[in-house]
Amino acid sequence: MFWEPRALESIFYSGNKLNTLYVDFHFNLRKSLPFQSKPFFKFFPIKKGTLLDVGGGDGLFAGRAQAMGFDVSMIDFDERSVETARKKGVLKSFAYSLEDFVSLCKARNLQFDVISFFEVLEHQEDLESFITNIKKLLKPGGWVVGSTPNRDRMFAHLQQKFDGQDTPPNHFFWWSKESLLHFFNLNDFDMEIYHPKADLDTTIGYLTSLIAGEAINKVKTRILGTAAEESRSEIGKGRQAVLSALKYARYIFLLPLGVVLKLAFNRSGGFCCYFQGHLRDADK
Repeated sequence: MFWEPRALESIFYSGNKLNTLYVDFHFNLRKSLPFQSKPFFKFFPIKKGTLLDVGGGDGLFAGRAQAMGFDVSMIDFDERSVETARKKGVLKSFAYSLEDFVSLCKARNLQFDVISFFEVLEHQEDLESFITNIKKLLKPGGWVVGSTPNRDRMFAHLQQKFDGQDTPPNHFFWWSKESLLHFFNLNDFDMEIYHPKADLDTTIGYLTSLIAGEAINKVKTRILGTAAEESRSEIGKGRQAVLSALKYARYIFLLPLGVVLKLAFNRSGGFCCYFQGHLRDADK
């Protein structure tokens, strides 16, 4: 499914008040690896080589892949997230669009063994341009890996109606296992699709966005302060302690319902689709 007009400015992500996830990116508040990318470290058949992480945010996945043995580069068009990634030790992190990075790599004759794009595909304005650029950056027979929300998940229609995170200008496409397989097959990839099990952090965050997403955003805005204060890449220990306390209070309050929802999600087809596969040989 798609919407028109498909257009997105980077201010949607760089503005903390517009996207609560990027507050966590900018202030380095995330500590645990999201469940969407965990299957990579269990199932991915390659354990070293060059890896490009597209839309890598705060560098959490890129840092883990680097520690695993990959030579990692990362791009994200949000400059403040890139700053956070560099502080995590992902030094080859760049505030580039995919198009600009393709031009840079072409001039330097650079290609990658693996390209990852977790929770990125649903954001694309132009799928044909996106996958063409990915293929330009891949070595022959190279691999892609990533994830996207499962459009067939429970309560998807409620999130689309009330939350705003699964509709424009944030998400432009909804994906299922079948549509992903079809899309990648048309673009010369042999793919595997998994439905990783959601964790409690995810289900409780999902509940929060449905029940009080707007209120949470307003609270975070008040804690972070003025626009001038938001421009900093770090927050004081006092404010960070308040944010952490609110998070744990929310966690405890919603824990029983979160456990039930976690079981329901995992039995009903999964919260997201994880995909991995390689580019077919040109002569096949």
